[in-house]
Amino acid sequence: MNLSNASSSQYSSSASSTQCSSSGGEDGDVSPIQPEPDRVQEVAYHSQRYWSELKHRSAAASMSADKISLNTLIYGIPKFPDECTEETLNGYASWRLDGCKLDLYQRRGSRYPWTLTRDQPTMCEVTEHRRFCFADEKAEALPLFFLGWCYIFSVALLERRRQPICYTEEEETSTETGAKTIKVHLGHATAVELKWWTKATSSSAITTLTPWSVRLHGNIRFHVTADLEDEISASGISTACSSEEAMQYMAKLAATFPSAGQLTLALAMASSLPLFNLIGAPVQLPTMSDLALNSKGSPDSPAAHELYEKLPYLMTLGWNPHFLASAAYGVFWEPGIQCNLVDTWLYSPLSIARDLVTKGNFEQLAHLFALHRPSIAPLWYGILAFGGTKISLNIPLCLRGGMPAVPFRPLPEVAFWTSSAQSFMDNPLTPYVFKDEVAREAVWRLRYDTCNDEPSSHPFRNYPLCPWPPFGNIPVRETDLSVRAHLDCQRHKWVYWSWTWVRGNGDEMEVECPPDILRASPPKLEDALTGEGCSYVEHAAPPLPLLKSERMMGSDRATGEIFRWMASDMEPSGKKVYSHPSVHATKFAVPGEPMPLVTGPKVAALSNEAIELWLSTMH
Repeated sequence: MNLSNASSSQYSSSASSTQCSSSGGEDGDVSPIQPEPDRVQEVAYHSQRYWSELKHRSAAASMSADKISLNTLIYGIPKFPDECTEETLNGYASWRLDGCKLDLYQRRGSRYPWTLTRDQPTMCEVTEHRRFCFADEKAEALPLFFLGWCYIFSVALLERRRQPICYTEEEETSTETGAKTIKVHLGHATAVELKWWTKATSSSAITTLTPWSVRLHGNIRFHVTADLEDEISASGISTACSSEEAMQYMAKLAATFPSAGQLTLALAMASSLPLFNLIGAPVQLPTMSDLALNSKGSPDSPAAHELYEKLPYLMTLGWNPHFLASAAYGVFWEPGIQCNLVDTWLYSPLSIARDLVTKGNFEQLAHLFALHRPSIAPLWYGILAFGGTKISLNIPLCLRGGMPAVPFRPLPEVAFWTSSAQSFMDNPLTPYVFKDEVAREAVWRLRYDTCNDEPSSHPFRNYPLCPWPPFGNIPVRETDLSVRAHLDCQRHKWVYWSWTWVRGNGDEMEVECPPDILRASPPKLEDALTGEGCSYVEHAAPPLPLLKSERMMGSDRATGEIFRWMASDMEPSGKKVYSHPSVHATKFAVPGEPMPLVTGPKVAALSNEAIELWLSTMH
């Protein structure tokens, strides 16, 4: 799988040219994991220029429906099954290996199970926080569209499960004393339409909980009225609307005033909701003014129906919220940055993101991420439009730590679906052997490639949680025979072939990847990042003491995690690296649960004593 990222492509192409030695310097005072000072300055300089330019562009950006285009996000995602009556659903990817001269051709990826029901809804409150502003859309209806999409997502899932859909008995979003009421007048509407909007904006709409269920609370409630076109009382209607009927009412509302941006943003927000449900984090909606419509007849919005057609693909992301987390994490990773340079690269985005989060300027932060990773822009627009949530407030902490926190982790399937690489495993480099040495990251990829076919590679079948590549090279003579057998191959490339849904009864349904799948080319920044000067560089590259004062810990964590991934395959020349305190297995515990296995039982962890015994035998 060879994925290209938007970002500093000019820089990344040469990112592996200068690395610190595996064994460190001859002087005992030189740390074996510390990169060369010139290399640190080079990375810091490129990071500074790149992120300063993005900051400038994001400050000048404005919201529009085009910026939240979902096409690049969903084009590679398999469609959710039209029928799924079981409580759980499983799925796995199939891959084909290109560039191998030996008998390695296919592999089956990890099998991902998930439960389709939820025990609790996501708590949601309408607040006065700053909303994303669409200059060409004067009327405010984002909360209405969001709640409508949540209903449509939930009911679309229940329809596929052949489950009954029942309205709850609750009518109001708040019964607190002094609650503020937002009045919404639909104009001419049927009793069924009025009933649906009343339920969609109530505390909870339907009785069955799904990944997209919300429960409104707080001191703001909605009061929906209409000029009824029939004599039926809305209160007497008990049959819940189907997802298609609800979509018709959403399209009618969207057609009464310019609203394409809010409609699309609301869908992006609803799409990200399972991630908040997974971590138990509440969300916030920006408030809106009273809305009075004078619609007559049945105006329609083709844009709304276009968005509705994307639902089965967005449901796949929400079916397993770890997919959402994986897609979102892609914005923090950068190709070509070795594990011991993580702090140097992330210092600049940390400074910018912390400033924007402190000011509550989540719209500019969303623009910043969208410029950096256009293919996953809709996801981050959706997440950050909720304002100061548990996810958005922890972005600076994530950048300072440098490593993904559970549930954020790289998944190769999601990297392909979203056309956004998340790990060094997704981006093979150039030919293997150079001057009788092989890049350590290439050796480790080959160990993973052969894990199902070579007994000696069996311990490496877990996909690495750490996305940052190791530094250094390994002499060919010190590599395992399973690796040497492939050093004459062309560069291995795992090509995503298909996705297979597995129902509870064992039935499988394969969804093939289109052979002519197209990817939108992300915008390039070479013009802004080449030449001697860049007008938006704000200060000099940060010296090492400044990185320490920021309590940056990404390089230490990344180095420790990635080297421990291959702790049972330590080459003799790398003794000083593996014995360094940042790498030693006693310093860190791997956060969160392990990644799903490709096949077979979990690999038993090596004991500290075994590692120390191995180190003591090296001379």
